[in-house]
Amino acid sequence: MTHFLITTGKAPSSSDSSIDACSAEPIESYDLRFHIAGIFIVLLTSGFGIFSTLTLSLYRQKLKSYQTIIANILLLFKMFGIGVIAGTAWIHLLPDAFSQFSSPCLEQSWKAYGPAKSTVEFFNVIPASHGAATDFDQSLSTSRGLPTIILELGILFHSLIIGITLGVTPDGSFSTLLGAVCFHQMFEGMALGVLIGSLGNLTASTRLILGLLYPLTTPVGIAIGIAVRNSYNSNSSHLIILQGILDSLSAGILFFNTYCELNE
Repeated sequence: MTHFLITTGKAPSSSDSSIDACSAEPIESYDLRFHIAGIFIVLLTSGFGIFSTLTLSLYRQKLKSYQTIIANILLLFKMFGIGVIAGTAWIHLLPDAFSQFSSPCLEQSWKAYGPAKSTVEFFNVIPASHGAATDFDQSLSTSRGLPTIILELGILFHSLIIGITLGVTPDGSFSTLLGAVCFHQMFEGMALGVLIGSLGNLTASTRLILGLLYPLTTPVGIAIGIAVRNSYNSNSSHLIILQGILDSLSAGILFFNTYCELNE
């Protein structure tokens, strides 16, 4: 330490270490071909998840002798998928939101805001909200597509972030993260496919659009991540704020919708 003081004339300040902590981290090893292959792996997995149950939901009326079996299978996939969605909100999105808003790379005003107050308000509001939704269930029966569309939007926000993260992930942890994303996308897609298929007031083209948006979003995110990998800085204050807001929004949407689905 003495030698350092003599050489430089001053000790490193806390602001210097803070700047270093918020600088971009170099990617040590990156297999571009494997990452590009990941785009198609996630696309196929997500597409299989949502279109398998969506197709079963749409055609189960024509398979009259298997209606009961198909209904039970769809219910199983729906409940398991909703569990995955709820687990994602509780275990991944909400802790990530807290982590983003407590980052040392943010200004103190953002740290003071945080998601804590919003979380407390959520637990106060949701019982009343669900009661209101139950009271007006009959009047809202013709617009059942809205909660499902909102749920898909929440999932799409999260999927885009996950895709970008996967695209900039180095080789050391890419395989593990890719496997986890594929598992998550497949079962989440199965639940979403059942929900979309149960909406009787949608046209075939609307169902197709909703079905295609889900498997395409994460691969698009991966492609963006691959494109910006050399300039991507996960410690950027602007990126941290954006990710924290999107994580919070997604968590709130998934909380409310999964809660309502499980209590129908």
